[in-house]
Amino acid sequence: MMASSDYVAQYILPDIVVQLQSQAPALNLRYQLWQPAQIGKLAELNIQLVSTMLPAIPDGLCGAQIGADFPVVVMHNQHPLASSPALSASDLSLYPHVRVSAGGDKDSFVDGALRSLGYNVRYAYLCRFSAPRLMQCVAQKC
Repeated sequence: MMASSDYVAQYILPDIVVQLQSQAPALNLRYQLWQPAQIGKLAELNIQLVSTMLPAIPDGLCGAQIGADFPVVVMHNQHPLASSPALSASDLSLYPHVRVSAGGDKDSFVDGALRSLGYNVRYAYLCRFSAPRLMQCVAQKC
């Protein structure tokens, strides 16, 4: 069993499958969406390969960095903050957000960092996967 984010499933898993088919043609691979809460129970789960974002590899596990990621803020070009050269934690807490995420572990570090500074972000809309039409409607107030 393999667990990862939706991004890995769409863009990296196909390459992994091609390589595994040639190296281990009898292998059966099952994929599931990774949930960050599973890290503490990994030894109990039937998961042999995980793609996740952690600051350090937990004891008893081995791993390698295969890439890097960072959060982005996307806004309409006429949004009040669009002309700001940089965004502060205070700026991020002033307006409601749309969060597009499958619920992976990339979400929590931004919220945690803002909370540690005394700020909270209000998520007006939550969507598990890419939602171009939703973003368009929110921007145009459909």
